[in-house]
Amino acid sequence: MIHLLITAAVFLCAQTSSAETVLWTQSMPSTMQIKPAVSLNNRVVYVGSATTLFALDSETGNVNWKVNVSLTSGTDSEPVIDRFGVLYVGTSNGIVGVNTKTGTVMKSFALPKRASCPSLLSHKNLLCSSSNDNKIYAVNAISMRMVWSYDLGYPTDATPIFSPDGGVVYVGNQNYMFAIHTANGTVFIYRIKLTPLTTILSISFRYTEMEDA
Repeated sequence: MIHLLITAAVFLCAQTSSAETVLWTQSMPSTMQIKPAVSLNNRVVYVGSATTLFALDSETGNVNWKVNVSLTSGTDSEPVIDRFGVLYVGTSNGIVGVNTKTGTVMKSFALPKRASCPSLLSHKNLLCSSSNDNKIYAVNAISMRMVWSYDLGYPTDATPIFSPDGGVVYVGNQNYMFAIHTANGTVFIYRIKLTPLTTILSISFRYTEMEDA
């Protein structure tokens, strides 16, 4: 098993063993902005600094390709990869879809302000991303056209989370937690006022709550 370790400006890969052997290191031009995403065959790791998205060989750390995109999602967000080999990330002005083989930006959905890394509902080809313009957006991953949007009232960088059956998408901002129908963007549970304590609990137990529903 390989562990991926992130420091302020260097991306490290270490093998799990009694010695925790470092396999390789790869310098980044600036602070990491997103969590690493791994290809389905585990051969490629996708990472991003503030201005550049990289595809690294998971065994050697060599750069397969890099592309200039303005990533602003923060290190708690992770890109998603669809079954066609397109990787989606949030940027300073919307969502972009990148070809994982070539690093070419294939498609995009423009927003007036920065977007979170989207979540993907694969069987519906549906992306959901929140934005600093106070809204959550549902976007068709094939056409990159908006399906619906909902005004959350406050900005958020949180990546939305789909329920196990995909019927509801959950997202929160600094004041409220929302549960929204993925089919049409109507609110399922209107909005729940959050305090610092309930914010922590909602993050810690959200998967259990969705499974019990």
